[in-house]
Amino acid sequence: MADVYKGLTVKLGVDTSSLSSALRKARSEVSGVATDLRKVERALKLDPGNVKLLAQQQKDYQRQIESTKKQLDLLRQAEKQMEDIDAFTPEQEAQWTKLQSDIVMTEQKLKGYQQALTDSIVKQGAATSLLGKLGSGIESFGSRVQGFGRGMEAVGNGLARTLTPAVIGVGAASVAAAVQIDTSLTNVKKTVDGTDEQYQKLKASAIEFSKTNAVSASQILDIQALGAQLGFAIDELDEFGQVVSGLDIATNMGAEQAATEMAQFANITKMSHGEIRNYGSAIVGLGNSFATTESDISSMAMRIAAAGTQVHMSQADILGLATALASMGVEAEAGGTAISTIMAQIDKDIALAGEAIAGASDMTQKEIDKVTGSLEIWASTAGMTAREFSDAWKADPVQALSALLSNMEAATAEGGNMSVMLQELGIDSIRQTDVMKRLAGNSQFVADAVAKANEEWDANAALGKEVENRNESLAAKFEMLKNRAVAIAEQFGGPLADSLLDVIDAAEPLIKMISDGAKQFSEMSKSEQQAVLKAVALSAAIGPLLTVVG
Repeated sequence: MADVYKGLTVKLGVDTSSLSSALRKARSEVSGVATDLRKVERALKLDPGNVKLLAQQQKDYQRQIESTKKQLDLLRQAEKQMEDIDAFTPEQEAQWTKLQSDIVMTEQKLKGYQQALTDSIVKQGAATSLLGKLGSGIESFGSRVQGFGRGMEAVGNGLARTLTPAVIGVGAASVAAAVQIDTSLTNVKKTVDGTDEQYQKLKASAIEFSKTNAVSASQILDIQALGAQLGFAIDELDEFGQVVSGLDIATNMGAEQAATEMAQFANITKMSHGEIRNYGSAIVGLGNSFATTESDISSMAMRIAAAGTQVHMSQADILGLATALASMGVEAEAGGTAISTIMAQIDKDIALAGEAIAGASDMTQKEIDKVTGSLEIWASTAGMTAREFSDAWKADPVQALSALLSNMEAATAEGGNMSVMLQELGIDSIRQTDVMKRLAGNSQFVADAVAKANEEWDANAALGKEVENRNESLAAKFEMLKNRAVAIAEQFGGPLADSLLDVIDAAEPLIKMISDGAKQFSEMSKSEQQAVLKAVALSAAIGPLLTVVG
């Protein structure tokens, strides 16, 4: 496989290395860790509270985090290096697009490892928490006075088997839910400025959305954080999160790809952030209507967005043309560059010819004849005069391109030679001729795709309908049920976590008293020991009562 990052270098201490080599070295540092993690996770399924296994899991996650941070640092070094380039070559454009995609995916991996580490720490904390210590202390106390009554041991064992694990389980789940959502909200705070009221509003909206859609609140907040990184304001993040979540649910795109490509498409085409739902609906509608996927449409649209915008195509027109190209099996990287070059050449020939005809150019007569001749070839191939083709291109470049392709198809049907026509137009590279032959052989298909794109853009309904359909599946309903449980747990988790921090400090004397209790008990007189056991018997009666109440 060709090295997309060929030529990009980064600093490793005092040495300079290629980006690809440095990334491979960073990844090799955690070779085998993923396998170790899977083994630990399988073991934890059999023994969820094993402190040693949890400690090993945390070490593995920490190694993954360190490696991922190194990879992210290397990618950002390369990004900074490329930001100093004034104009990209086609190869550098491909590098930049790949670099942005890898940065986003690496950031998401880092967040995932950090969240997994947090979850593991919470589970370990639950296993060694105050309630665990308290249950063990009571059990120990009971066993050490067994000479005076087996009932004491039963009290300790009963609490350790029933009340303590139940309370720990519920408490740990609630705290974990609160930690996960709070961590994602913190990521939003890191990426965009806002008031506490605005942040809490985003959190509440994410939780509510998760109750009726198969996506978790923490995922929505992570998407919002990504949206902030990609230039969306805090008041736009709620809509951004819902649209990207919808694309994640309803299409074959992941949230990272959907978010990144949508935001970059908006930046390139100057699309209003208020139109992102139109964009999502257009892509979903096109994916449902043509022989391609939403992911391929989005990738192709990214490749032709700059050229399409340059010739004044609308966002819907660009998506329609991208759909036609993707449906014909044209690859985004090669085909997108080819059609972009052709559109840019047509636009340039029309502009130069216009200047020459108006006398607004200092070109020589030979140069004037050349540019006007180029325009006349484009126009005659489209079955128009130079003026008609120029006006048509300026008014609606997609329709003008469609007319060009349609006339080429008709000429071929009448015995004309497509290769000769393309050569006359100056189209001679293998990629450009391949794209034009595919398009010219299916000119009506191009027109239909563009018309459908504009229809779906204006209707702005396909995304919502597709999400509703997916949410009707059994798997989605279970996911929403889990989200509702998490929403309830989150309400208790935050206050519970704060309370536990206060309780642990306050209860240390109690734990010490229980551990010292056996020694003090053995030094008591027989009558004093009997009095204590009567008090313990009363305490033991609380166990069944708590079960009934709980």
